[in-house]
Amino acid sequence: MADEGAEVVRGALVAEPVVSKRPPWKVVFDAEVDDLFKRRLRVGTGVLLVLHVGAVFVFDEPPGNTLAAVLRIALFPFTIALFALTYWKAVGSGVRALAATFIVTVSAYAAWKNAAAGGDPLDTRSLTLTILTAGLLFPFQMRAILAQASAIIGFYIVGAKLSGSFGKVAFPGGVFFLVAATILAAVSARLTSRLRENEYKGRHELEIANQENETLLKNMLPEPIVLRLKKSGEAVADRHAEATVMFADLVGFTTMSATLSPERVVSFLNDLFSQIDALTTKYGLEKIKTIGDAYMVAGGLPSARPDHAEAVALLALDMRELVAKIVTPHGEPLAARIGIHSGPVVAGVIGKTKLTYDLWGDTVNTASRMESHGEPGAIQVSEPTYELLKAKFDLEPRGAIQVKGKGSMNVFMLRGKLAA
Repeated sequence: MADEGAEVVRGALVAEPVVSKRPPWKVVFDAEVDDLFKRRLRVGTGVLLVLHVGAVFVFDEPPGNTLAAVLRIALFPFTIALFALTYWKAVGSGVRALAATFIVTVSAYAAWKNAAAGGDPLDTRSLTLTILTAGLLFPFQMRAILAQASAIIGFYIVGAKLSGSFGKVAFPGGVFFLVAATILAAVSARLTSRLRENEYKGRHELEIANQENETLLKNMLPEPIVLRLKKSGEAVADRHAEATVMFADLVGFTTMSATLSPERVVSFLNDLFSQIDALTTKYGLEKIKTIGDAYMVAGGLPSARPDHAEAVALLALDMRELVAKIVTPHGEPLAARIGIHSGPVVAGVIGKTKLTYDLWGDTVNTASRMESHGEPGAIQVSEPTYELLKAKFDLEPRGAIQVKGKGSMNVFMLRGKLAA
């Protein structure tokens, strides 16, 4: 049914909504062209109003010549209406049709009025200027220019017949200039439109590429770090006085994966770590990296937060529960060994290629030891982390253990969250 563009919902056949065939950039481009047309039309009608108002007071009409006076009277309401429509958002692309109607109507009225008065057809210089202005100044499409110009030329020919000047030498000359102006305006509109579309499409594709690159970069690095790198381009290193670091490792997975194909290992880890990534995002923590089947997370950086230890503890509990429900490709249960430690760290990005956000300091090493010296399926925390969690979490003392490179340390097992 999906191939037929429909879906069955509760036993009824419901047609899918019709999707526009125009690409998204074209829709936005057309809207911008409409806005551009309105701005230019606003300027053009404003100038036309000023000129005609000035002409009424400056120029005297020759006796018997009513055409100019009639045109002025006709132009005022049309021009004012068009000027007002440029501020009406609901008109949209219809403003171009209204402007074209305005041009054709005024030209037709002038030709009819002049022919009825027994004069010559409307001056071809004015008509030529009208056609050229429409094609060069306003972003009309080529078909619109041809339609307008054809109507204007038609009115000119009718006016020439009615006035008795059809066979005069001025008529073929006038038509030639009008046709030449039409061709020039149409070609100009076509070239300008194609150039503008190609430029906008290229700019749109570049924006999409930049957005994709920035999204990829933000998936690799924390957003505040991305902004700093874009601004300075230099190495970033920050000292955080309080942070919590967690290491998690899948017990026995390295040995088990030796019997699996690389593709199955990668697929299994990708599915599992994707679910853990969602939990990390849920608690607003920073995933630092994965090393094989080990997962490293930190709280309290790059932006400080007072509940960094609590957030990491909640993630550890959810992670342990998640992993416990998963069965390995061999059908065996899976367990995670998790270690947490809190303290000062240095975090940042160094180098120029293959940038990664990493942590340095004794806190990182101690958190790693909490994991490696822990027990399968357990969450082991150091004493500094215990002090931060004891008010809200159930922690069981494990006692003092010998930690490589650290000596004897008091450690605790995180069992769960205390009831409110």
